[in-house]
Amino acid sequence: MTTTTTSGAKVPFVESGINEEYIENYDSFSENILASLECPICAGIVNNPYECKNCQTIYCQECWKQLEISNKGCVMRCKNPKVEKANKFVFGLLEKFLLKCPLCQTGSLNYQKFLQHFGCCIIANKYGTIEELTKLEKEKDEEIEKLKHDIEKLKTNSYQIEIKYTQEELRKELITSKLDVNSKMILYQAAVKGELNDFKKLIDRGYPLLEEVSAANFYWTPLHYAMHYGKMEIAFYILDLLKQQGKYRMAMELESNDKRTPVLCLLKSNALSLSDKKEYFTRLIQRYDINPDERTIREIKNRNLEDIYKKYQGSYNK
Repeated sequence: MTTTTTSGAKVPFVESGINEEYIENYDSFSENILASLECPICAGIVNNPYECKNCQTIYCQECWKQLEISNKGCVMRCKNPKVEKANKFVFGLLEKFLLKCPLCQTGSLNYQKFLQHFGCCIIANKYGTIEELTKLEKEKDEEIEKLKHDIEKLKTNSYQIEIKYTQEELRKELITSKLDVNSKMILYQAAVKGELNDFKKLIDRGYPLLEEVSAANFYWTPLHYAMHYGKMEIAFYILDLLKQQGKYRMAMELESNDKRTPVLCLLKSNALSLSDKKEYFTRLIQRYDINPDERTIREIKNRNLEDIYKKYQGSYNK
């Protein structure tokens, strides 16, 4: 999520899930604990958690509100779900995180102090002028570098001109919403559990390859979920079919509602350890040209995967 400063600049805002980059001791928690605190809607660590008392699924308060607004119920299809503030155990786990304010970089804050501090930063500081200008300057520098790169491509005349689609156009072209809720859940479960044979059978039976299996307008397809949970055999199967259909490049640029392409779903996953991300990312780039954009390049660098990328795919500016 983002919020807007008095000058109109947009900056990160922790409203739905908490991104791992704000959690200083993220790597000290087991995969099971991190997975248990993951919101099934935004795929972040739950913020202001609410819990379905029928099945114990937890959501960010904001994510649950979005489900209610769209007349959706619990993702586990509980009948008459009773969703209310999560139990003390969930809050106890959140208190063990050491969080960093994305605005002023103050760190080592427990969960409650983080929420109080972050609220004060928004109200009192209005994203102080220095931080705001620094961010805007960085964004402009990145835009200039991208323009330089595009100009060099045109000068050399050795690159095929690619049609750039808006996300609205990509979603209209690629994402389907044909299945009923039960069928969506069957396709979702096959993808997140990595059941390749079952997934293949569903596709052979006519299930759409890029069906929206998340809540409406969240735009998470089986490809996004397979990447997020590291189910690479499912992801490779989907990507191979998309290549055959001539839709591979478009699909790799397809963003969810929180602006995650399939590759970013892997790199930013809260469900995978850093070692798993390294292994799966290596397998991915050994097999496919991912042609990373600026955001993906930043994530590659942030996770110390740059050497691996360059080993198999060369420099970024190809």
